[in-house]
Amino acid sequence: MIRKLNSQDTDRVLEIWLASNIQAHPFVPEEYWQGNYQQVKEQLQSALVYVYEERQTILGFVGLVDRYVAGIFVDSACRGRGIGKQLLEEAKRDRPELFLHVYQKNTRALAFYLREGFTAIDLLLDQETGQAEWLMRWNKRPDEQDAGKKVPERGKPFVSAVIVAAGNSTRMGESKPFIFLENKPVLAHVLAAFDQVEEIGEIVIVCRKQEQEKARSILQTYPIAKPVLFAQGGDTRQQSVSNGICCTSSQAAYFAIHDGARVLVTPQLIQNVLADAFTYGASAAAMPVKDTIKEIDKNGFVSSTPDRSKIWAVQTPQIFQRAAYLNAMCRAQAAGKDYTDDCQLLEQAGAKVHLCMGSYENLKLTTQEDLILAQTILSRRNQE
Repeated sequence: MIRKLNSQDTDRVLEIWLASNIQAHPFVPEEYWQGNYQQVKEQLQSALVYVYEERQTILGFVGLVDRYVAGIFVDSACRGRGIGKQLLEEAKRDRPELFLHVYQKNTRALAFYLREGFTAIDLLLDQETGQAEWLMRWNKRPDEQDAGKKVPERGKPFVSAVIVAAGNSTRMGESKPFIFLENKPVLAHVLAAFDQVEEIGEIVIVCRKQEQEKARSILQTYPIAKPVLFAQGGDTRQQSVSNGICCTSSQAAYFAIHDGARVLVTPQLIQNVLADAFTYGASAAAMPVKDTIKEIDKNGFVSSTPDRSKIWAVQTPQIFQRAAYLNAMCRAQAAGKDYTDDCQLLEQAGAKVHLCMGSYENLKLTTQEDLILAQTILSRRNQE
């Protein structure tokens, strides 16, 4: 039975709230929840709370403040019985839409809300815990579900560039963003290219924590006009991009994601991919492969030869409409998937990515041999 909370229920509801949060959020210190106990107790008085009860024992509850779901909590011994779903249905009953926050690392809750028709509309950083959290929305009319920022009819959309420069540079042997080419560090070359693109409203640099000060010093020596923010790199590329997205402006209608090691990117190439993304919603720079590609079996023998005319090598920038990208990342995290390419992230969510002609010069610095070629190209450009 589902009914409204009464004053006699408070202790039991708080017991479920505390135990559920500690169990579902091992990445947040227990002291955080214990420290918020009294505050939540007071907030219960002003919130609309529905409890699920069996045999005069409360097994779960949902808290609502207008259209915001403060949380759904179920006794750990009773999970998997559909209690949370029933409570959510009660919350949906007389409301045209609902909003809620879910910690990015709480993949079980993410998967639940996605199944129940919620979509991700923003990725934020909870200042109190330091944890990334999804802002999600449910709409009673799915055709009205707007998971992102609409592109204005007039003017150009705001684009946030995320420069991923958090790799270990194992094969290079030195940190790639800080290698000097043509008397400038690689990162300075990349920033200068994005700084010249009008549609770029801000730039987020994702780098390792121990290299942030070094990156900031580059900005002092080679200043740019665009606002620049910093995000800490994650254990994987997808996590690094996610950390960068957390720092972007809510104005952003598109995300332009670029490998910090692609030093030869040009403003014109960025603009070309942007125009393609504005048309198709998702676009990536890419080039037809020059070599014949072979698939091999586990013993090293050729198993097939793909049609070279259909094989393209993907580069960056890769630019995506906000809603599509957030939805794809949320679904990947809920499924425990981690991708090395942002196009693949979109593909797994059912989105189509259009490829825009890139440049054979837009190489990624990986080994020492790449430095020689990049230096030659930059030198030639400076002489033109």
